Amino acid sequence: MTTTTDKKNTGGRPPRYNLEQVHAAIIRLINGGTPRDEIDAAAVKTVLCEQLGISKGIDIRSLESPVDHVLASLAEEEEGRLIGALPEKARASVESIVGAMTRELQLLVAQQNAVCLAKAQEECEELRRDKTNANWRIKELETKVRDQSQQIEEISDLSERKQAENAVLQSDMAELRNEIEHLRRAVNPVDQLLSELKKSEARDEIRSVISEIMSGIADCEGEQSSP
Repeated sequence: MTTTTDKKNTGGRPPRYNLEQVHAAIIRLINGGTPRDEIDAAAVKTVLCEQLGISKGIDIRSLESPVDHVLASLAEEEEGRLIGALPEKARASVESIVGAMTRELQLLVAQQNAVCLAKAQEECEELRRDKTNANWRIKELETKVRDQSQQIEEISDLSERKQAENAVLQSDMAELRNEIEHLRRAVNPVDQLLSELKKSEARDEIRSVISEIMSGIADCEGEQSSP
C-alpha cells in the first residue's frame, strides 16, 4: 500500500488524510514494536503529524473508525497467511476435529432445543387449559347473571302485582270502613233509646208515654170493633 503526504494549506484548515496514510502509520507503529492492542487513534495521530506531515489540528475522534478498519483488515490478512501456511494434513485434521466438535455442539444444541420445546409445549398446554377453564367460568358466570336477571324481573313483576292487589285491598277496606260507619250511624237511635231506658230518671216518663200510646191503640181498636 503506497502512502502520500498532503501538503499543508495556507488557509488554516488542517490538510485531509486518507486511509492509506492511516494504514502506513499503523504499519510504522507495528514495525516500531508497538503491540496491536495498544494502537489507537491517539498513537496513529502522533505518527501522522510527526512523521507523515499531517497538521496537528485533526480530530482524534475522526480517526477512530479508520484505525479500527485498518487493524481489522491487518488481522484478517494475518489470519489468512497463517492458515495458508498450514500443511494440508494439519488442515484436514483440524477440519475433522472441527467437524466432530460441530456435530457435538449441534447435538448439544438440539438436545437443549428439544428440552425447551417440550417445556414450551407443556406451558402452552397449561395455558390452553387455563384458557379453557377461564372460558368455562365466564360462561358459568354469564348463565348465573342471566338467571339472576330473570329472577329480578320475576320479583319485580310479583312486586307490581302485589302492589296492585294491595291497592285493591286498600280500596275495599276503605269501602268497608264507610259501610261500617254508615251502619253505626243507622243504629245510633236505637242505641240511644236503649241507653235512655237504662236511665232511672227517664224510665217513668218513657213508661208513661208508652202507656199512653198503648191506650190510644186500644181505643182505636175498640172503636173499630163497635157496630
